[in-house]
Amino acid sequence: MQKLLFMSCMLGLSLRSFGADILPKDLSQGFNCKTEVQKELEKFFVGVSPDWERTADPSFDTQAFRTPTAKTGEWYELQITEKGIPKLFFYSSAKNFTSSWSQTCKVATTKMPGLGFFKLTGSDKSEIYGDADLAKLIAGKKTAMIYVWSPRMVYSVTEFPRMRALAEKRKMEFVPVLDPLVSIKEARAAMKKAGIDVKVKMTIAQREPSSVALYKRLNSVELYMRNGTLHFPTVFLTANGKVHSRRVIGVMTNDGMNESLDEMMGELK
Repeated sequence: MQKLLFMSCMLGLSLRSFGADILPKDLSQGFNCKTEVQKELEKFFVGVSPDWERTADPSFDTQAFRTPTAKTGEWYELQITEKGIPKLFFYSSAKNFTSSWSQTCKVATTKMPGLGFFKLTGSDKSEIYGDADLAKLIAGKKTAMIYVWSPRMVYSVTEFPRMRALAEKRKMEFVPVLDPLVSIKEARAAMKKAGIDVKVKMTIAQREPSSVALYKRLNSVELYMRNGTLHFPTVFLTANGKVHSRRVIGVMTNDGMNESLDEMMGELK
């Protein structure tokens, strides 16, 4: 009997510990419907704990947290309001949904189309960099520098060749990804104005920077949810089948960038 009570007690502690791990650890406040939110999250994170990261709060009384899933390009965002109702968002390129709880803690879910950044027309010859491209890069366990840039942030243009050269010196694949809110025409004009002549290495020949291959526009939910478009340039590192959770924001010296990359590489071993 004592053994049974002990096991029941340990099971209860285990379940409570698991439940605690489901919610963000750095929540600074209690909130309405906490138990119900916890149960809903347990449906999506079976046997694993989400890796919540604090993100920009949508209002002064709301805390927002994001976590990736095991699949590239699928993310959850949890918003906790001090005296309001909590909300859970799911984002992907295929589908989105929002779950919110009523004052009586009943959950209601609204389904929406997938997250899109722009629409390609019949005459648009843009190349895109999407979640499938990123997943392929990760699956290949390639060491790569993903350089997210924009012609509207001049330093991300002028520093383009230096970052590319640094990546090549480190024998890393250099993956330029363009701001999704600008056109290729605008990006080409900015490169030309800056006097940058970067050739894209191909297996057969080299193509000039007018080639669309140099101007793949960001269409990746994964990079977007990792705040890849908040500032340009932003650098992500992939190695050993992973994307590092941190990113390098803005312009750094070669020494500073190498130091950051070395540290991140060590953490991805």
